[in-house]
Amino acid sequence: MTEVSNQFIDIIDALDARAEKVEANCGVGSMPFRIWRPQDSKPNAAEVMVLLHGGSGSWTHWIKNIEALSARYEVIVPDLPGLGDASSLAEGYAPQDAADCVADGLKQILGDRRYHLIAFSWGSVVGALVAGSHAEQVKSLMLVGPASMGQMPQRPSMQRLIPRTADMTTDEVQAANRENLARLMLHDRANVDDFAVYLQVTNTQRARFKSPQFATGEYVLDGIKAATAPLLILYGEQDASAAPNIAVREKNGRSVRPDLTFEIHPQAGHWLQYESPDFFNERCLAWIEQHA
Repeated sequence: MTEVSNQFIDIIDALDARAEKVEANCGVGSMPFRIWRPQDSKPNAAEVMVLLHGGSGSWTHWIKNIEALSARYEVIVPDLPGLGDASSLAEGYAPQDAADCVADGLKQILGDRRYHLIAFSWGSVVGALVAGSHAEQVKSLMLVGPASMGQMPQRPSMQRLIPRTADMTTDEVQAANRENLARLMLHDRANVDDFAVYLQVTNTQRARFKSPQFATGEYVLDGIKAATAPLLILYGEQDASAAPNIAVREKNGRSVRPDLTFEIHPQAGHWLQYESPDFFNERCLAWIEQHA
């Protein structure tokens, strides 16, 4: 696995090396914002896309999307508080605190330039609150697999995740992460490849913040109700964290934003942008073009 892991490290490092990095305040520490621009473009020349990753993740949740999206637009991807390379916020912080860190960092980088916000899973909670409390900055909002969409009549259909413990061997940790990816993140087990496992292992090992505590609230509904930007909510048809309540999520979303666009992509799971990257990249680009 070491040789394979080195290949993945090379892919990540090559993409990372192309990014400009800006550190913004995050509690008592800082959080990194990575910025990719179209080659040969002048700074401030392109539309700006901001991507917010999911729980127990990092900027690498977008590893299959950044290159395609940044070929046309400026792409900014932070590590969210307590995840990836970002510092943690104080114990007991609320989702709005994370949203304020993101919005303040984007203000530092962009000034008054407006941006399109695309957020995944836990990032959708943060993104919805950014769009609600900083509506003047957000040109459009796209939420992928959001939780915190109000009360659900049924429990999620996903199997319980396998805990990873200190007494596990490296092989056992990798096996647990592979199985957890199949249970939660990806619908087709054939898509649970070695790269996905590597990303899952490295991201979860660095995660100091647990987002499920905020998954069952109404934070996303509160955010989108206050937001004024055009809104697209997108789920994979087989999203284990959302099924069998995807229709309820649409109903709850429309109750506060009747104008929202709601779409379901067939035969894809929760980590839609990894499992169906070609579809996802094309949908993102079309959405941004529509609202540029």
